[in-house]
Amino acid sequence: MGDKTFPHVNVDELAQFREVQQLAYRCVESVGEMLLLGMTEKDAARLLTEWLQDHGVRDWLHKPFAWFGDRTAFEGFSGLSHMAGFNLAFFPSSRRLEENMPVILDVAPILNGVIADVGYATCIGVNPILEQLKDDLAEHRELIVITDDDAYWLDDDLPHVRRWAQRGQTQFAA
Repeated sequence: MGDKTFPHVNVDELAQFREVQQLAYRCVESVGEMLLLGMTEKDAARLLTEWLQDHGVRDWLHKPFAWFGDRTAFEGFSGLSHMAGFNLAFFPSSRRLEENMPVILDVAPILNGVIADVGYATCIGVNPILEQLKDDLAEHRELIVITDDDAYWLDDDLPHVRRWAQRGQTQFAA
């Protein structure tokens, strides 16, 4: 195996990335709490856009997305053959939110030239599969950060870190 070359990260810039990442998470968590049964994916995406615009965002890596129910599995989303490689299936639809449906909210704001891309899973009601997936992810998160030289945790105040703390799983927290 050859030498691994990692991009240089300027420690002074981490605060800017942390700020935009926190903004993105506040957005998806806030909008997640605003979701109502009967709303469409388009309604949720509009709320994400408005929330970020209200907080100073004017540019995007990609516009906010929302997916409900089986669309969270991205079935039929492959085959990037439309719009210069971007499948129209990714765009929010008129799918209506029902109780116990999984939801993914995805935002990628650019603020002062800094980008954060956040995907957030939630549910109105109870979805045992989503809960199991969150638990499984928490158990494997520690594999993502190998050493301090290989990757950086931008923030300890993220949904998965709070979830570990609530469950007493401090061994996974950064």
